[in-house]
Amino acid sequence: MIFYFSAGCIGDDKHLARNNVENILISYFYITKNRLKYLGGIKNLLIDSGGFTAIKKGKKIDVIKYAQFLNNNQIKKAFTLDVPDLEESKFNLKYLEKNTTTQIIPIYHPSEYMDLKYRDLIKEYAKKYDYIGIGGLVNRKLKKSFKIEFLDYVFKYAKGVKLHGLGLYSDMYLKNYPFYSVDFTSWVSTRKYGCSVIPTYTRETLKIRNQTVCSSDRLDEEIQYILNKKNNSLNHEEVFKLTRYRLKSRLNPV
Repeated sequence: MIFYFSAGCIGDDKHLARNNVENILISYFYITKNRLKYLGGIKNLLIDSGGFTAIKKGKKIDVIKYAQFLNNNQIKKAFTLDVPDLEESKFNLKYLEKNTTTQIIPIYHPSEYMDLKYRDLIKEYAKKYDYIGIGGLVNRKLKKSFKIEFLDYVFKYAKGVKLHGLGLYSDMYLKNYPFYSVDFTSWVSTRKYGCSVIPTYTRETLKIRNQTVCSSDRLDEEIQYILNKKNNSLNHEEVFKLTRYRLKSRLNPV
């Protein structure tokens, strides 16, 4: 499984670089002229359109400008520009495929699964694409039981396809579903929320630790913990073997 560290600013880019992180996801929404010079040095770069972030901030991303950015910077892989209007999202996907040399990755959401009119879209994507993004699962309003139902459906009908989990780091996803890749901002949780991905650090421990360790060193520790977790985790094929039996028992109960 490929772990993409999501970077939100130049400072993040530099910090990941000094820890030799090779797989990085950057949102087009946060791209600035000063940041562009760092893109070429990233070994495995994945671009997200930032459509979800733009919507939350009441802004709109121009698909034409997004396409121009991908071409001008010779981006190899990028997610499509998805918006709440599915028909507009379909248009954006076709436009980006036609007008860029980038591998455009479509995204399937729980909202499409819940709409019977669009539920089979994952089947269409699985026939046409070898890499599909699965988004919308970070929504806290969705119940865990629904997320399991949704992912069981996705993995049943997207066999043999590389699936990317957008914003997924929880063991619920990593240990139960054979995602080919995932991205996350978990590594900056210490800086943003004062918590940690390292399970042995309680909030009380962190309060004491944060008084004696500079923020830069704390982030180094978070990054190295995640990298070590990745190196010791099951590979894609091993998770897939386990998942086959979990799916079989859930989808075809005795």
